[in-house]
Amino acid sequence: MHHSLSDGIAGAAFSALLADGDDEELAEFDRFATSPRFSISGIDPADLKTAKTAFEEAWAAGQPGRHWPTLTGQGRREVAWHSVSTRDLRRAAKRASATPHEFVLAAVGAAASTVPPTGETSENIRVTLPVTLDKEFRHTGNAVAVSLLNLSGAQGSVAGQLPRIREQLARIEDDSMALNLAAADDAPRAPWPIFRLLSGASMKKMSPDIHVGINPGFTRVRTVLGAPMLGLTALSPLVGYSFSVTVLILGTRTSFGIVYDSEALPGYGATFVEAFNEFLQADAEPEDTATASPATAATDSRHTASTANLTH
Repeated sequence: MHHSLSDGIAGAAFSALLADGDDEELAEFDRFATSPRFSISGIDPADLKTAKTAFEEAWAAGQPGRHWPTLTGQGRREVAWHSVSTRDLRRAAKRASATPHEFVLAAVGAAASTVPPTGETSENIRVTLPVTLDKEFRHTGNAVAVSLLNLSGAQGSVAGQLPRIREQLARIEDDSMALNLAAADDAPRAPWPIFRLLSGASMKKMSPDIHVGINPGFTRVRTVLGAPMLGLTALSPLVGYSFSVTVLILGTRTSFGIVYDSEALPGYGATFVEAFNEFLQADAEPEDTATASPATAATDSRHTASTANLTH
């Protein structure tokens, strides 16, 4: 909807047409509809050079020992989903002396190391991370770019994953790595078919293994067209990678949407989620689990084991 109807209005603005709420509650959607189209132009050549160097060095550092199954061309997808209490997630991150962002990335790396899809651990797992260039988080226009981060595929602990993750996240921020692939408005233009070919070649060169997107939700609205919204899980398409984890932090629940290539990673979703949840819940305080209602526990268990097929 966002890209097909208008590249100047963020997707969240369209959801306001369906959301139930009073004027005050719906006012939080206004900035997505009324903000000017986000523009990326006038990037300082020195800043672009720094971003390009950071990107290329991250790419080179992630090359050795990669064994993650690559995306196939068959187009069939499988999905799995899971959710945890946002409070418990934040507590788990705090116990690991990490931010939620760092903790989730470390848990993904630890889970993939514990249950490698081919049975063979990888020295590196190359990850694409979406990064917003719009500090106001309005997401109008092409405000989202991509950075690279490498996880260890042979480090089955959160504590072991964290130092390398922190170092890379700091460089992504300090060197503005996302500018390397930013869709600058003043860049040379090419006809659409050529642009598509160039984009495809760029993704093939990048050759990511997985995608991890972490998205903070903002709305307090919990009914849509008169129906209560009991849960929300984001599922991302596979763009050059065979596996994606999309995290949505929305109020008291944080959901994890897993999408994967059914031919490259048959049945891997449930296996990954089970291991992933072990790290999310590791060293949980007794009251964290005791306060979970039977309904919540049953829902989470069902979601952990659930998979569905999608044809792309």
